[in-house]
Amino acid sequence: MVLINKKIRYQVEDVLSGKNVWGKYVFLKESETWDKSRIEEYQLTKLRQLLEHCYNNVPAYRGFMKQSGLNPDNITSLETLKQFPIIDKQYILNHYNDFIPTNISKIKGVKSSKTSGSTGLILKYFNDSNCRSVVWGSFLRFQDWMGRDFNNRYIVFRGRNFINESIFSKLKNGFVDYLEHSKTLDSYNLQDKDIEVLVNLLKKNPKAILRGYVLNIVDIASILKNKGLSYSIQAVSTTAEPLLDFHRKIIQDTFNCGVFDQYGCGEIEGVAYECNQHKGLHVTEEHVILETDNNDELILTDLDNFSFPFIRYKNGDKVLLSKNKCTCGRDSKLIDKIIGRSSDNVIGLNGNPVHWGYFHHLLIYTNIATNRNLQKFQIIQKSLSEIVVNIQSDPLSENDKNILIDEIKAKLGEIHVVVNNVENIPHSETGKFKAIISYVTNPQ
Repeated sequence: MVLINKKIRYQVEDVLSGKNVWGKYVFLKESETWDKSRIEEYQLTKLRQLLEHCYNNVPAYRGFMKQSGLNPDNITSLETLKQFPIIDKQYILNHYNDFIPTNISKIKGVKSSKTSGSTGLILKYFNDSNCRSVVWGSFLRFQDWMGRDFNNRYIVFRGRNFINESIFSKLKNGFVDYLEHSKTLDSYNLQDKDIEVLVNLLKKNPKAILRGYVLNIVDIASILKNKGLSYSIQAVSTTAEPLLDFHRKIIQDTFNCGVFDQYGCGEIEGVAYECNQHKGLHVTEEHVILETDNNDELILTDLDNFSFPFIRYKNGDKVLLSKNKCTCGRDSKLIDKIIGRSSDNVIGLNGNPVHWGYFHHLLIYTNIATNRNLQKFQIIQKSLSEIVVNIQSDPLSENDKNILIDEIKAKLGEIHVVVNNVENIPHSETGKFKAIISYVTNPQ
């Protein structure tokens, strides 16, 4: 039995955290039915408010606006954004103080955070309580799309410091788990005791939702499969890493449910979520304006973060947008595929970059992914003339390895290719998985 209903749970959390997640959620449940014109009208209203704030308080954006002849009174359409330059992390770092609002001390609930630094550039940025409320409200709406029932457990494998966690943090996180009827487990180090806890939870909660990093969930599914176990739960929610077709199949085979992916980045957070039609990821257009360039790289404008505005920010990720409308009837923009980071490349002898997606498709069309129960692969480029391909799967034949070596040489040139069949490919210290590890800089 649920001791506290959903509304009261989040209203209590809002009081404790100073956010308004419940209010934003109620609004987002209404706005998900809007047509394209109403969505764009709402975006324009929020963009005007954001740019007025930036013109008055953020030196970097005030400079951009004055150079383009813009002011808060002549923002007439979303096309106005095209007059702003595209910026990236390096640009912000080079002009850091100019991106901090002069009135930041007056903005409610400002907290600092840092990007993970996967590109080698660590950016400290801020967000405020209103921004966080919208993000968490959109996530609560996403849980509805998964069919979450608060009578059943929400089981999360999370990258959290369980070893050195303070008593206060343990109490706080335990109380949040209680309010959300969730259970948080350690994603950094899967041990027998963690799997045992999970198995017991799934036995008691047959309609649970399981959430974690993509490859973390794949590992769990593989462990359970090896134990001869399978379940029929409500949903699996994946995040942080690209969800490939064979990942989805491994997860579905073990948990017999829909797999719901999402996309976000540290700077902007909840950008897009998958609904129960599984036709792509719905962009949270109430929160973000999403563009792509000719190279399919994302350009994001956060409409809610006044404490460190990101306007036309290129975060280094690449996506393919869908030209179709989702069969669920929602009119929001759809992401068809998340390709990953533009930096996830290996470099051929001719200097041309080859994205990790090539290796994914290579393993698919050679049937190795299907025939050998592929779980993970990782490419390590040691030099321009040497790469190592680690494949976590059932045993590969010598013919499998030779096919991969020949195809990779045809793509990259006459380089030395080593194909290893391994039992496990470890995650990084952050708990995330990197498909490409390169020690080579593009010479061009």
